[in-house]
Amino acid sequence: MSIIAVTIERRYKNYNNEFYVQGIEDEEFFKRYLDTFDHVKIIARVEKVDVCPENHVKFENGNISFLPIYTTGTGLRKFAEIWHLANKLYVDNTPVIIRTPGILAYLFSLVCMLKRKKFSLEVVTNPKQEALHSTNFSILNHFLCFVFNLIFKMQLNFSSCVSFVTENEIQDLYLKKEEKSEPKFNSFYSSITLSKLLYTTEQVLDVRSNNYDPINNDTVLLFTGVLDRKFKGLDVFLDIIKQLPVNYKGIVVGDGLLLEDYKEYARQLGVYERVFFTGYISSPEMKKNIMESSDIFILSSRREGLPRVVIEAMSNGLPCVCTNVSGVKELISHSMIYPVDDVLSAKKIILSLKRDDYKKHSKINYLKALDFEKEKLQLKRNIFYIKVRNSESSSFK
Repeated sequence: MSIIAVTIERRYKNYNNEFYVQGIEDEEFFKRYLDTFDHVKIIARVEKVDVCPENHVKFENGNISFLPIYTTGTGLRKFAEIWHLANKLYVDNTPVIIRTPGILAYLFSLVCMLKRKKFSLEVVTNPKQEALHSTNFSILNHFLCFVFNLIFKMQLNFSSCVSFVTENEIQDLYLKKEEKSEPKFNSFYSSITLSKLLYTTEQVLDVRSNNYDPINNDTVLLFTGVLDRKFKGLDVFLDIIKQLPVNYKGIVVGDGLLLEDYKEYARQLGVYERVFFTGYISSPEMKKNIMESSDIFILSSRREGLPRVVIEAMSNGLPCVCTNVSGVKELISHSMIYPVDDVLSAKKIILSLKRDDYKKHSKINYLKALDFEKEKLQLKRNIFYIKVRNSESSSFK
């Protein structure tokens, strides 16, 4: 039986010896590895809880299991467990894919290097951007940026093979021109799972575009994101709503530790009545319905990889106004991109969007999103996973 171990930064919960998740790294997410491998072992931080977690989805697929690192809260304290797991995988000769960057990814790869255990990488975001928004302290972030960049370069050097979430952007920052075409580094694909059934229809595109009238009708702006850390920028989204005329409304899809803080911030800004907070939504069909009833998607993140929420919005034909974070320039028109935290620039783009422009961006985004349909991406992933499986050895020579 072929087995792959995968590290993931998502935190999971364990209740009654069963594993639960709130977020996209769920059972469906890990099925992508099962086209090539018989079994997936998830290496992740896990918190034991005494009650069944609400708004979480249980793992029930027998071909997906956990190698948990038990912690509490958001920290990572049990370094010895990482060492033990790496040693077990080394002894069993199990191939490993480390989804990087992230604290767990860096620590696990450092342990693998010390133990001379080979690994492969899925690079899911720009490491520099990740580090610069790690904490609320600028000086510390710049120090982390230096340290994490060193570790990431070590990861690239020691890894067996690497895939990137971007086609060129992250590669251009860390690889020499000639390296990009090498078999070790020439794989790239998004992490999104987007079934063709979740794409909107041409009819919906036409109706929405023809009804777009930001002067006489309400215009609905959509935000989607996990609200556990401030880098998703919901504060910026609410500031944008504040700057716009009252007929601009907001929908916020997401849940997390900061949700109540953001609701209070909306009240302080005086926009709470203009924003509908849906909470966490797991159903792809419900997300699609919300996107089809929205007018413009807003990405206000301070860091991303190749933002999946933007691709989902594009698949529903939504014009997207996005911060200048990693991967965005590979997705949408540069005229729809604004600097991180620049509320006034975002406002200017939104107010300048006339009906003809709206139709153009809607159509372009929809056609671009077809490149990210599940079957097309899975073919790219399978080629990479076969490369991982067939790597000559999981240990250093």
